[in-house]
Amino acid sequence: FVGDSLSEDVAGAKAAGIKTLHYCPGAVPAGGPEPDGRVKKLGEVAKFVEDWQEPMETPLVDEIMDDEE
Repeated sequence: FVGDSLSEDVAGAKAAGIKTLHYCPGAVPAGGPEPDGRVKKLGEVAKFVEDWQEPMETPLVDEIMDDEE
């Protein structure tokens, strides 16, 4: 989850068990929950998402369809 408010966005997502990124193009505000990551530009989000991806445990739909043929 990407949000710009530590007290609302980050806190809510963390409470739901979701990884969080704090979008903070300026100075980092004091207090609030600690996000899993912090970005100054939205273009930096993809790198975090890529790093956080877990390996797939199930085959892709295309692989299942190929097996049925």
